[in-house]
Amino acid sequence: MNPSYQPLAGVLTEKEVCEFLGITKQQLDTLRYNGLPFIKLNERRRLYFESDLMDLFKARRVTMNTAE
Repeated sequence: MNPSYQPLAGVLTEKEVCEFLGITKQQLDTLRYNGLPFIKLNERRRLYFESDLMDLFKARRVTMNTAE
């Protein structure tokens, strides 16, 4: 790797997303099919914004009402 290489802040590869979430590539494909935004570099390479992952988490956030 080039020593001057600086990864884009806030941008993850598919492998990094899978490792971060602890999911398989197939599960990531399902998330993408169900609306997870991505950047398509070519037929096999995609990038994801960390902010889009956080938005996905926020949309799926569940709180339990314990006052019932």
